[in-house]
Amino acid sequence: MSNPSYYKIEISGKCFNEDISCTGEQLESILQAINEIQTDSLIWYLFDIFGGSKVSLFELFPSNDFGIINFFSTYELIGRVKHIIQFESGVFIGSKFKNIEIDFENQPHSEAELEFQLNQTSIEIRAFDFECFEIILQDEMIYHYLKNKFL
Repeated sequence: MSNPSYYKIEISGKCFNEDISCTGEQLESILQAINEIQTDSLIWYLFDIFGGSKVSLFELFPSNDFGIINFFSTYELIGRVKHIIQFESGVFIGSKFKNIEIDFENQPHSEAELEFQLNQTSIEIRAFDFECFEIILQDEMIYHYLKNKFL
């Protein structure tokens, strides 16, 4: 692969030897794998979250005063996603920056073009229509790590 500005990978339930995709446990495994190799701590911004869960989505993913859902560590996000039975949709944006510019009229969503939806994004994970997790990332080393681990 030449040196693109970002890398793409698709991970479905088949990669986990499971019949269903987009489960909380699968996303937990993906986030743990990212955390194994990611040296910088990431702040996670969440959008378009829908799915079935053991706990209310509003309790798991509370928004701040500006309507933004964010977590200040990958560990914190892992602790939340494991309560999800299956995601219908969801956009998880990992950034090294605490303050990123968000257009409130045009927030990221799962069915957008497969490219970064916000500036200053390191990793974007999308739960796509119960089918798979689409992952877009800048770091080639993480891309190869995820590819070797899950595909």
